[in-house]
Formats: sequence, C-alpha cells, structure tokens
Amino acid sequence: MSYRLELIIRRTIEEEDRHPITVWPVSAQWLRPEPDPPLQQYARLHLSNEAFQTLLTLKSDPVQYGQYLGKLLFADDNLKEFFIQALSGSKPQLRVLLTVESDQLRGLRWERVAARIEGDWRIMARHQRTPFSLFIPSIIDRPFQLLRYNDLRALIVAANPAEDNSFELHRFDLKQMVGAVRSGLGDIPSDLLAVGEEAIGPPTLDTICAQLTRTYYPLLHLTCHGVVTPDGETIIYLTDQHEQVIPVPAGEFLRRLNSVGGAHGLPHLAFLNICDSATERFETDKALDSLARRMLSQLGLRAVVAMADKVSFTTAITLGDAFYKYLRETGEVDYALVEACAGIGGNPDATVPVIYSRIGWQRLFNPASDDTLSDSELVCALDAAAPLMMNVN
Repeated sequence: MSYRLELIIRRTIEEEDRHPITVWPVSAQWLRPEPDPPLQQYARLHLSNEAFQTLLTLKSDPVQYGQYLGKLLFADDNLKEFFIQALSGSKPQLRVLLTVESDQLRGLRWERVAARIEGDWRIMARHQRTPFSLFIPSIIDRPFQLLRYNDLRALIVAANPAEDNSFELHRFDLKQMVGAVRSGLGDIPSDLLAVGEEAIGPPTLDTICAQLTRTYYPLLHLTCHGVVTPDGETIIYLTDQHEQVIPVPAGEFLRRLNSVGGAHGLPHLAFLNICDSATERFETDKALDSLARRMLSQLGLRAVVAMADKVSFTTAITLGDAFYKYLRETGEVDYALVEACAGIGGNPDATVPVIYSRIGWQRLFNPASDDTLSDSELVCALDAAAPLMMNVN
C-alpha cells in the first residue's frame, strides 16, 4: 500500500443558497500502510473577490498561478505543516488526491496547484514525489471487470482534417502521432480509426461507437482538434472517410457513448489528446463542466487523461510514447503521467496534461511483471464470484 494524501474542498450552506461566500472547509487525511493509523487535519480556504481576479490575471502563467493558488490553499499553518509532515514521512512518494466539491471552485486550475516541496513552491502534478489526481465522483454505477495485463487492448482514434478545411484546423503528422502511441503501448494490441492503410475504419462517432460495441477496449486514445465555445460547451472535431471535418458537441459525444454497453461496455481509461478537453470555465454562469470531467461523472469511466489548455504537437508526441510505457510498468495512471511529464518540463505547455480519476491510488491493471492481486482486487473478485458460488449444489 502506498502513502497517500486525500484533500477535500467541501461545499458550504451559503453556497447552496447562492449567497456570496469566501470561506470553504478543507479536510485532509494522510493514509499510511498498516499498522500506522490515518491522520487527519482540518482547515478553511479563504478566497476573496480579489483573489479570484488575481487568478484570472495569472491564468497565462502556469507557475505563478499554481504558486498563488497553493499559497491560498495552504494558508492555514496547520494544513501546511500537515502536508510537510505527510511528505517527509512518505517514502518514496506521497500520492495526492484532490476532490473539489464546491461548484464555485471547480473551474479553478487545480491541476496547477503548488505546495511547499523541498523548500520551494512546486506544482504537485509535475513533481515526481507527489503524483497528483483530481477525484471525480460519478452518478453512474458502471461495473468494470478486473483487468489483467493480457486483457489490455487500445482503440486509437486519430481525426486528421483535410487541407484548407472550412474550420481552419491544422493537419498533423498522422504517422508520427500514431507511431508514438503504439511505441508506448509496446506489446499491447491496438486498432486504429483514421484515414489510411492501417486503419480499420474512419474516425467518426458512428464508427467509434460501433467498434466499442464490437470489441473490448479497456484503453481509448483519442487525437483530434477541440475547442471550448463561449457558453462553455466543448466541441471535438472528428472526420469522415474523406477527412472532411465533423464538429461534435461534447453533449452529443457523451450521449452516444452512454448507449454503448452490452458485453464489452466502455473503456476503463481514456486519453484525450485534445486541446481544451479538460478546460473548465468559472467566469461564466453558463459554463459546463469539461469533457474530461463529464466522461467520469456521466459515463463512469475509471480515469481520464486530458488537456487543460492548448497542447502542442511536440508535447502530444512525447506524452503519447512515454505515458503508456510507464503505465505498462506499474498500471498506475498518476505515476505514469508524472513520470511522462518529466520529458516535457521545458515545454510551455508542460502543465496542460491533467488526470481526472475515480480510482485514486488504485492500479488500473496489474502490470505484466506482477501476477498478484491487490487486496481491493481480491475483494472485487470475491464479490463477483459470490452469486456463482451460491448456485453450486
């Protein structure tokens, strides 16, 4: 069992009544391997109107934004000292899981939040001592079978727009993009939806749904252009067999995927190599949650890796290769992303990738080198086997 810190920023009564508020309760729990008991700490997060405005002005500077947000979160000395205690007492890593229950605060760039690490304020999601995830509860109780390494298969969707398309979307190097993903996947088999000789079909919404229905894909990697409209809706740009662009609103994308079920169901993990697929808007009352957040809350996926801003081709290529290589080693999504991001630390968009998770510190699957089941996996297996055992005479 790993060391982990669970941080929860809770709602308030005033928020439910839509009154102006500036204080949110925060609870922290440091979970340690047995026999050490968990430790808890409580604090309050104070955010004034001036603080919100400052965050808006800093949004183009990820480091300054993250440091300012972190100093607000850890302004309470008790919470700051609690984090330092947890970090120093956790070897080799402290896995941080943040839950933001408050609707008013969800649109802040929490993937950038910094903490006091080794004497300086550092973004937790990019520091290898603090693998970081945003925890998203789901209204969907979607069952998932236990994953073994040999169960893994990936569906790669790459929608490359035609030249001079009416949406003015840039083409990308499809061969290099897909090659990087498949290099990272290694011996994990994959199928490709794209326009090209190796593809089994075009990257349309109909084909995606049909393929997820026909074949079991625990992993979904989606590469296409995306944008967030002024009213907060995400649009993803798929293409047909002639590379003509097909704009698909997130609501329609989610509605169609929600109908995919049957024997195979939906993937466990989605990697959205899509600009703004994790972008949240808090400065407008009309804003919707990001596509990544909605894929967990509405579809019940176990984890989503997405982009909280524009992502460059160089960063996408590096992540597509490195992320899956580290994931294959451990089966741990947060570890895989923080390790993969070590190779993009000098890129301007290094803070863009973010994890939304429902599994927290648990592994997505057992790696090839580890055939043992964890305690949680054993419990799930016994629960699944119980009805069958009751029918045995």
